[in-house]
Amino acid sequence: VVYCADCDSAAPDGGPPGPPSFNEQLMNHAVWMLANGATLVGSAPDDFTANLDPEFPQLRLWLPGPGTFVSWLQQASGLRDPSRIRVVGKGGGDAGEFMFGEALRMLRLQAGL
Repeated sequence: VVYCADCDSAAPDGGPPGPPSFNEQLMNHAVWMLANGATLVGSAPDDFTANLDPEFPQLRLWLPGPGTFVSWLQQASGLRDPSRIRVVGKGGGDAGEFMFGEALRMLRLQAGL
């Protein structure tokens, strides 16, 4: 299951681009996969992302963040096993393994270490 906040398509396996937006079919398939043993991987626990429109600075135009979709998918699929839920980006419990470790490796490579 892929959530990409700023992407129109996401194909983690190198295949054709994914759907341009969430739709009922995509969400149903994600729920079916999770209900049948798939692991839910989220990019971050954020419930919302801030969005501003210069024409309406007084309005809070928050958008659902990745944490919103993680929570929704957990509820919709009945997923209760924490070992099948991984949050690999900033603020996530698995960020050290997946995000920060890779960032440090890349920095060391750039520095010639």
